[in-house]
Amino acid sequence: MVLRLSVLIICCSIFAAPLHAQDSSGHPLPSRWDLQTCLDYAIKNNITLNSLRLTMATAQQNYLLSKAARQPNLTGSAGLTYTHSKNANPVVGGFQTQSSFSNSFELTSSVTLYNGGYINNDIRQKNLEIESANLNILENANDITLQIVQAYLNILLAKENVVYVQDLVSTTAAQVDQGKKEYEAGSIARNAYIELQAQLATDKYTLVTATNSVRQNKLTLKQILQLSYQDSFDIVDPDTIVAKESFPTLDSVESIALQNRPEIRNGQVGIDISRYDLAKAKAGYLPVLTAFGTLNTGYSNNSKDDYISQLDNNFFQQAGISLSIPIFNRQR
Repeated sequence: MVLRLSVLIICCSIFAAPLHAQDSSGHPLPSRWDLQTCLDYAIKNNITLNSLRLTMATAQQNYLLSKAARQPNLTGSAGLTYTHSKNANPVVGGFQTQSSFSNSFELTSSVTLYNGGYINNDIRQKNLEIESANLNILENANDITLQIVQAYLNILLAKENVVYVQDLVSTTAAQVDQGKKEYEAGSIARNAYIELQAQLATDKYTLVTATNSVRQNKLTLKQILQLSYQDSFDIVDPDTIVAKESFPTLDSVESIALQNRPEIRNGQVGIDISRYDLAKAKAGYLPVLTAFGTLNTGYSNNSKDDYISQLDNNFFQQAGISLSIPIFNRQR
């Protein structure tokens, strides 16, 4: 126990050293934190919240991609081919070598006209995923806020306990001094004086424990804020923590929570997302109607026409509609 307390005291002494700490944006950190500063810093710099913000940005990009699936695609290709071969000569007999060079160009485009509502359901689902990602941010922000408030209040309570125990030690020390005088004067027995000394030692131990409790609670808050161990840290003691407004009733709190808590809404959004997954899966039983078009031209040195003429003569266009009907897909 003594070793554990010593290690904690050394760690807290290191934390109390003056250092020039900065947050993730390069701004210097305060040496004393009030509750609002703790909340603002955590909402801005917490790693979990920032990861969830990136998740929401990813969901927004997925939503844009799902909407883009309604648009036609366009693919261009170009080919350059050189062929060298031996061919039988029917006139003079034997074999002759022949080389040829060809060039081709193609543009292809297609657009989905009907696919059982898959694209529309995917768009709606991706939009809900954005809402779910935002609700996850709010949910974690609420959790972090509660943790910070609880840790902050624990520090204040521990500090009040230190003040009480300090007064208790002062009172006991005065009683020991008085008891010493009475013992020397023969007014009290030795065991009564020793009991006073033992009580003083117990109160001093209680004071050390209370002081370490303050340091431990500060360390807890520091961990919630994800501050470096090198950063100095202390909180601002408010003048009062008395609530200015009366506490609402349990029924009103429950009603407000059901209407506004992000966990409740996020659960319903998760159900809706799963329903769209089911609707997209059912679209696999329905036919897919696709319109397509192709532009193609080419050149070969086996022809006597020049390059531009061949590109013009070989130019053709193709347009059509394709209907794909699922018949059997191995029970998938």
